[in-house]
Amino acid sequence: MEARGAEKEWKCQHWWIIDEKDIGHCKYCPAVRDFGKEREAWLRRHKEAVRALGAIGVKRSLRPWSK
Repeated sequence: MEARGAEKEWKCQHWWIIDEKDIGHCKYCPAVRDFGKEREAWLRRHKEAVRALGAIGVKRSLRPWSK
């Protein structure tokens, strides 16, 4: 008799390695994710908040490691 949940499928907790083109590759599985596209979508969804932060002088890079 098997323990309940013994056949549960393994799910990767991704560890993203992000390259200079904002493409992430998981260190442990074949997953790939376009972080640049996701950042742009986030900016479109939150453009009013981003504009408000800029209006009050908050300058914060979304990619602090880039120049």
